[in-house]
Amino acid sequence: MNEQTQNPDELLSAEEAAARLKAARRTLLKWAREGKISSVRLSAKMIRFTEEQVAEFISRMTHEIRPEKTVRRSVVTRAPSRQLASKPDRKKQPAKSWKELRAEMDSWDQTRK
Repeated sequence: MNEQTQNPDELLSAEEAAARLKAARRTLLKWAREGKISSVRLSAKMIRFTEEQVAEFISRMTHEIRPEKTVRRSVVTRAPSRQLASKPDRKKQPAKSWKELRAEMDSWDQTRK
């Protein structure tokens, strides 16, 4: 690969520009077709890039990373409530079968009438 150029007007090949962007040549040419990066088209198959175009692309694609704002919440610890401690442990009742549930619901309907 050639040395990096000092002249901003000098044209870079797709390989050189891709190396500066640390991207694949194919990706750079795709970006040029999509208009994401400006290019100089010398012929149907010859595309070149200037230093200025590469620098402009980098500045456009650069986003400032900001630290997230953190919300500090105070942690309050409480002693266990006496009411909770004094309640007896309630065991779950065994599940009723569908037949038993249906019979119970039917009995509700009969009491309403």
